Amino acid sequence: MKVSVTSGQNLGGPYDLPISYGQLRGTVQLGATVPSVGQQYSFDIVYADGSTGAATTQVTGVIAGFATPTNPVGASSTVPTFQWTGPNPAPASHAYDLYVVEDNYGYVWWRTGLPSSRTSIVYNDNQQALKPSLTTGVNHVWYLQVRDPDGNRSIISAAFVPQ
Repeated sequence: MKVSVTSGQNLGGPYDLPISYGQLRGTVQLGATVPSVGQQYSFDIVYADGSTGAATTQVTGVIAGFATPTNPVGASSTVPTFQWTGPNPAPASHAYDLYVVEDNYGYVWWRTGLPSSRTSIVYNDNQQALKPSLTTGVNHVWYLQVRDPDGNRSIISAAFVPQ
């Protein structure tokens, strides 16, 4: 099966949605303009047997605010404390997901489902990182995602270099 987003506000052209574990997954970058409830997006579908179809759906919910990464940004330690401020406006109910990526290595640590009341976390607090500390002098990016119970998300990132 293959599904492509073919039209909608700020869509820079067709975008194929990846399928993982039998479910459509992926993020479509729409630029700086936040979609509005009621806007429509169209999809082309190619089924496993080769038949095709089309579908249109409306945006039913939006997270308009982004969390703001406050630390680390720029230089940091090899075991940083990640800190942020919550989104404004904040969804009535939300959680945070945090991902850390190292250049030339990939994901080194992630935490999902952090409660909305939490706005900081120490690297590898759960002892499940792929590296016990981050590599000095190498670029890293941390991604902070705000996710509501309906699956709506806003994602922001910040770069840093452990010293």
